[in-house]
Amino acid sequence: MTAACLLLAACHRNEAENRPPESLSDRVIRFEIGIPPTRTETGSDFKTVWTAGDRIGIYATPGGETLQSADNPLHNVVLTYDGNAWSGNAIWPEGCSSLDFYAYYPYDEQADDPCAIAFAVKTDQRGATDGLSHYGLSDLMTATAGQVLEKETVTLQFSHALSMIQVSVPASPYKSMGPDETLTAYLTGVQTSATLNLGGSTPAVTLAAGSEPATVTMYRVPQEDAAGYTFRALIPAQTHRCGAGAVCL
Repeated sequence: MTAACLLLAACHRNEAENRPPESLSDRVIRFEIGIPPTRTETGSDFKTVWTAGDRIGIYATPGGETLQSADNPLHNVVLTYDGNAWSGNAIWPEGCSSLDFYAYYPYDEQADDPCAIAFAVKTDQRGATDGLSHYGLSDLMTATAGQVLEKETVTLQFSHALSMIQVSVPASPYKSMGPDETLTAYLTGVQTSATLNLGGSTPAVTLAAGSEPATVTMYRVPQEDAAGYTFRALIPAQTHRCGAGAVCL
């Protein structure tokens, strides 16, 4: 019993900080991280790719154990994409023969409770911050990998957690009539805040209680022809009350 307790205590997120630096290199966890290239229900024109500067958060528990609100062996460890590969300080904790991994995007350094991560989509999804699209930063995604053995590569396949609203506006056949490149689309009266729970059988997103409806400026999809204009916005799944708002062009 004493030996079992010592083994469990060794599998702790602070263990990596107590080992000498020269012992860490062979315990760095390797990741293969992907996302579906398209949303098939939307069409092949929907592309999701990682952008240099993107960051994801990683949690891990001993294989088969429940994700905790605090003190998991890996707890909100950040991985950063440089345009080619992911890097970060994800170190395999001593005493763990296998780990279950939980990941989310975009990374939030304040997300210390994986069972209650506060998230809000950007209200202006046309813009960008530090070169990262607000539309991309609104695309909440999650991934899990179970019973990964030490020295194995962790494969994380992300999936989209929010709803996407799309509006298409056809171009006019007559010059100087109908919509043009200055057209802006808005979603009004929608909830933008949610809570992500990475625990449980599958990750779950729920609307944040008490959040006020807002107006979201939709992202305009780049198009190679003049067939029309397509706008998209990402929001938590919700029921929109009739009369409370609508798509406004």
